[in-house]
Amino acid sequence: MRRPETPAVIRELEPGDLPALAEMYRTFEPRGRARGLPPVREEKASRWLEHLASTAGGLVAVEGGRIAGHVILAEQRGEAEVALFVHQDFRNRGLGGELIRAAVDLARRRGYSRLWLTVSPDNPAALRVYARCGFRAIPEKWFPDHEMELWLSAGAAG
Repeated sequence: MRRPETPAVIRELEPGDLPALAEMYRTFEPRGRARGLPPVREEKASRWLEHLASTAGGLVAVEGGRIAGHVILAEQRGEAEVALFVHQDFRNRGLGGELIRAAVDLARRRGYSRLWLTVSPDNPAALRVYARCGFRAIPEKWFPDHEMELWLSAGAAG
């Protein structure tokens, strides 16, 4: 895995990041692969990003002045659904794992009890990243997409 000379800076999404985030998703491939995300049509993608910025936010990885990746934490009753997107120009460098680990740290600071996600079975790279970061399969929810979870609270199930 090739490491960039200037590593990405991972930080919380800020309101001023929306144009750069929109540009990342405008050129993202493959669009629509993860349960229709990121949206394929530009106007739907724009509404989706505005909604995320006002509700879920998450973290971004910035490298060389570009947003290289985005991890979403969509909070729901003390838990959060996770969605990870790394732009194809920045893949295979370990950035996905860095973003997920940072999201887990942020979720702990926010007091979430559990993180969960859905991942396509034909995305083995993502499955490996999530497993390395501590996510485990939810056996009864393994078809057609894999569901995984990570319990954060001491003494929690899982």
